[in-house]
Amino acid sequence: MTDFINANIIYLVPIGVVTLLLILVLIGVTLAKTAGYFVERFPKEELNQSEYFSYKAKAEQFKAEAKAYEEAIERLRHEYELAIKDAKEHLDDGLIKDNLQAQLEQVESNLEAVQSELSTNRNENYKIRSEISFLNNVLETQKNKKNKAEQELKDLENKIANLKNSSEELEKFRKELDSIQERSDKLNRDYSQTKFSYDEMLKKKDELDKEEANNSKRRSEVEKLKTDIEKKQEEFNSLCKDIAKSEIKNNLLRSNATELESKIEKLKQEHQKTSEDFIEGYRNLMDPPDGLKIFAKGTKGNNQFSEKEVEELNKFEQYLELQNYHFSNRVIKAFHTALKSQSVNPLTVLAGISGTGKTLLPTKYGAFFGIYTVVIPVEPRWDSPQDLIGFYNYLEKKFQATELSKTLVAFDNKNEFTKEPYIRSPEAQKTADILKDRMVLVLLDEMNLARTEYYFANFLSRLELRRTVVNVNDKSQRMKAEITIDDNFGSIWVPDNVLFVGTMNEDESTQTLSDKVLDRANLLRFGKPSNKTMSKENSKHSGVAIEPHSAMSYNLYKKWIVSKENVDASLGEHLNFVNDCVSSLNDAMSCIGKPFGFRVNDAIKSYVANYPKENVDTDIKLAVADQIEQKIMPKVRGIDLSLDSSIRCLDTIERVIDTLNDDALKEAFDNVKNDEFNTGMFMWQGISR
Repeated sequence: MTDFINANIIYLVPIGVVTLLLILVLIGVTLAKTAGYFVERFPKEELNQSEYFSYKAKAEQFKAEAKAYEEAIERLRHEYELAIKDAKEHLDDGLIKDNLQAQLEQVESNLEAVQSELSTNRNENYKIRSEISFLNNVLETQKNKKNKAEQELKDLENKIANLKNSSEELEKFRKELDSIQERSDKLNRDYSQTKFSYDEMLKKKDELDKEEANNSKRRSEVEKLKTDIEKKQEEFNSLCKDIAKSEIKNNLLRSNATELESKIEKLKQEHQKTSEDFIEGYRNLMDPPDGLKIFAKGTKGNNQFSEKEVEELNKFEQYLELQNYHFSNRVIKAFHTALKSQSVNPLTVLAGISGTGKTLLPTKYGAFFGIYTVVIPVEPRWDSPQDLIGFYNYLEKKFQATELSKTLVAFDNKNEFTKEPYIRSPEAQKTADILKDRMVLVLLDEMNLARTEYYFANFLSRLELRRTVVNVNDKSQRMKAEITIDDNFGSIWVPDNVLFVGTMNEDESTQTLSDKVLDRANLLRFGKPSNKTMSKENSKHSGVAIEPHSAMSYNLYKKWIVSKENVDASLGEHLNFVNDCVSSLNDAMSCIGKPFGFRVNDAIKSYVANYPKENVDTDIKLAVADQIEQKIMPKVRGIDLSLDSSIRCLDTIERVIDTLNDDALKEAFDNVKNDEFNTGMFMWQGISR
């Protein structure tokens, strides 16, 4: 057997080398995996820095040794291949060759099995398997390197021994690593518990911080309360001192109480006397004028009114002629129509030179129709409404009432005078009841001796506002149109059965009327006298007795009035003609910068609608002509005839006049337009009718 081994040593050596090679490969792979396991097993954060670097160095050492083993295996592969090659070249004996061949085949089969096992490993195993395959090929050609291979084999045996020792150390390291892992797990558990405790402490800290903030706020509030308490204590002490002083004062006041009570009693007596004086001071305002009392009882005369308006106006004309006063039927109708239009234009103004009958006409009108007439001479010094209606004299403790204010209070049929000091006496109340169906004409004689705007402008505005009151029984609606007597007495309502007329002279001693007054008035200008008086013998009515009416019924008078709601309907087919005339007149006034608004537009149409008509076509034109006289001529009076705008204005007015068939108006207009007196201005003087 020994001889056989010696004879075939050349063949057995390669077999042994292959076997050792396989063992070394397995050990190297194991070392590599162990080193990787060792490095990857313990995370850095679970060991301290010194332990980590110690184990890392050992792992690197194992990796280096494994790499050296791999290099040795590679050399052995090469020698194995050379030995196999030499063995195949020297085999002559068939039996040995067959045995060796079988053994070689077995070895190759084992080698393939090892390679198959290595293929299941990671990338390192795949690399080793490739190298083993390469080694098989090398061993076939390296038989001449047998001795060197044996030496390498011995070296490998020594290294295997070392590897065994290393395996023991690795086992020891594994145990240490397991211990470290246990410590790490414990540390992780401790860390988790500590982390939880830390989080709990943070929550408690936040709560404590909040509580501290609240405590700080409470401390500041406590400090503030302490400060307030100290202040209150000081105030309390001060109050105690004040109370002590007050006690002294109270004692002094008590001592004066009797004296004060006696004074109060005396003041009450004086106040009662003052109240009685105050009430007595307004009694004269509540008492109607004597003439009004007589008027209310009725006077002798004809009280049979006809509802035919034209017939009554003709009687009035005859009545004047019988007294040697001549006013043309045209003037009478114009004055009468202006009074009927007082809802839109509450003032009728009669203007002209002195002695033309301006005051006579309204007074005779009132006398004939049974209208109570109050004549108020205007004085140059007048500058407030108190001059017109009176004032309360605090020295005399009496209201200085005028005849106008007494009359207006008597005609107020809406306010109830049932409280002191505004209680009507039974006689005054009886008079007021009668006056509800009577009329009064207020005549402001020589009204332009003073500035009309000073004493009558507010009065005039309130009168105009009457037409805006929908329900006159509603005090809240009436207030805006009532006339204020004074702050103590309050205001009164002026009903529509109160008519206002003013007269004015045109000379150097008088004031002109403003546009505000002109827009709210109908201005009748009386021209130079022309047969204004007639002897009784020459009157065609001299033998006919015409008696005035005792009292005009306002209910009858209203039947002659066309209300503002029925103006357009009453004009009928003539409405378009009137509208065209008004529009043309407004265009004319626009040429000189004085266009008129809705008030004047409504006033003109109201006048035309209320004009007494016998021949409708003729009377409509005459009414429009009257309004040109009353509303347009006063506003163009004094314009410069050298200006183109003035000429355009007058030309437009002239075209309207040409359509009205009023020869007197046409002649007077042409004379002034052609500058009859060579003044260079349009100086309208009125028309003699």
